[in-house]
Amino acid sequence: MTVGELEIPVQTGKVQPSQLTEIGHVLLGQVTGRQTAEEITVFDSTGIALQDLAVTKQVLDTAMERKIGQIVEL
Repeated sequence: MTVGELEIPVQTGKVQPSQLTEIGHVLLGQVTGRQTAEEITVFDSTGIALQDLAVTKQVLDTAMERKIGQIVEL
């Protein structure tokens, strides 16, 4: 909660720490995940660069297969 996607929402009070859980708890069925399409799941893997690269590759491959998204030169 001190670094990454959730840092500012927690600091500003838009997200309460009691709303957060580890993704492993959801995957193991220990905590209920989303119940409706309107609910939002944030997966914050800050600090695990190799995992970030693996997830990014999967997202890119899926987007290319589905012909969605946009390539932007930086």
